[in-house]
Amino acid sequence: EKPEGSRVAFLANRFAMAADDENVPRRRREPKDVEYDDGRAPPKPKTLLDYVRSISLLHVFFLLLFVLPTIFGMYEWLASHGYLGAANVASSRGRGRVNWAARESIKAVYRDYNPEKLKGKELEKLNAIMDKYAGREDILLRKVVTKYKSQKPRDDYD
Repeated sequence: EKPEGSRVAFLANRFAMAADDENVPRRRREPKDVEYDDGRAPPKPKTLLDYVRSISLLHVFFLLLFVLPTIFGMYEWLASHGYLGAANVASSRGRGRVNWAARESIKAVYRDYNPEKLKGKELEKLNAIMDKYAGREDILLRKVVTKYKSQKPRDDYD
């Protein structure tokens, strides 16, 4: 037995009344400031063009805002791990992004200690070596600095 004045008794009594009275019309919640002629939902779009016109641009914007970065990130990961074919692996070698600052530092070391490496075929060889170390230029920079650290920089710039 539930005490008469309790909240549980009130709710139990309320649910019992609602279950007994099935003929009471239920009110549907409608959006504010929207009135339908017959009280029912708006008609479904009849053509594809009507359907496209009914899509909110704000919803499309937020959908793209959250979905596109995920798609691009997945594409980059798949390409860097070789799942999109050999051409993508060859270009990125699966080692990450090029560190342009380290590449410029390597060229600066050669400019100070061995400027001949920055001319003609030697420059092409250097670029090939830096492409081989793509994404790992810091390792190459460490090797170049270790090689030239005991020498004095050259003063005869061309």
